[in-house]
Amino acid sequence: MKSSRKIRKEADRKHLKDVSIEAKIIKLIDRIDNLMKMKGADTSYVKESKLLLDAIGRDIDPELTKKLEAVMLELRKKVGK
Repeated sequence: MKSSRKIRKEADRKHLKDVSIEAKIIKLIDRIDNLMKMKGADTSYVKESKLLLDAIGRDIDPELTKKLEAVMLELRKKVGK
């Protein structure tokens, strides 16, 4: 059975497919900021970030996409996963 968080995040990702480019960019910036503030890591948040990026689309803003991918990689290295 899926947790309520997983269900909610799936619904969020579905919704993101239909929002404006500006809203998608704001979501990317927010996620980058959130991940950069993490000291160690909850690897599930990194996994959610990849799913979020897949839902938004990597071509929305290639620079932000690269930044998010770099931050996710950095966190994965910190936790060794």
